[in-house]
Amino acid sequence: SKKGQSNFLLGKISSWNQLGNIAIDTSADYEEHEITVEIDTIDNIVSDLKLDIEKISHINLTCNGAEYDTLLGSENLLKKAKNISLTIIAGRYDESGIINGEQDYKLILNYLNSLGFTCKFKRMHQFFWWGVIVRTLINRNWIYNKDNYGLIMAYKGCKKTKWYQSYS
Repeated sequence: SKKGQSNFLLGKISSWNQLGNIAIDTSADYEEHEITVEIDTIDNIVSDLKLDIEKISHINLTCNGAEYDTLLGSENLLKKAKNISLTIIAGRYDESGIINGEQDYKLILNYLNSLGFTCKFKRMHQFFWWGVIVRTLINRNWIYNKDNYGLIMAYKGCKKTKWYQSYS
C-alpha cells in the first residue's frame, strides 16, 4: 500500500513466496533465507510510466496475501477508472487471509463496493471449470471439495468480468 522495502520470503516452491510485511502463511515451507526487495504501489507505477488509466481494462491480483494492501495502493486508479474489471485471489484459510482479525475477502469487498464496484466472491471449488479441470482432466481429487481460497470478481462501468476471465 506504500513505497518502501520488505523482506521477501522464498518458498520451497514459487507459489509460496511471500512478502514479510503481511501475516505469514505458516502452512507453507520456506527457504532458510530471505532477500530485501523494493515495493511500490500500482498508483505510483502507473504515474511513473505515464499510463492512461482509461486504457487499463483488467487487473488480476494474485499477491500471496498482499491483495488488500495492493488495492489500497491502487486507490487513485480504482477511483478514476470508469470501465475496469478485477479478479482477486482472497479468502485463504491460513494466516495470510486474515487482516486485523477479519477475513481479507470481506475487507476487499467492502473497499471495492465503497469505490463503486459490483463484486462477487466464490470459493475456487464452486466454479464449474474447477470441477472439470481439477477433478476430471487432471484428477486432483486430493484438493477437490476441500477448503480452497476464493476469487473476487469485480467490475465498474461496462467492463463486466466474463465467466472465462476468472482465475487461470
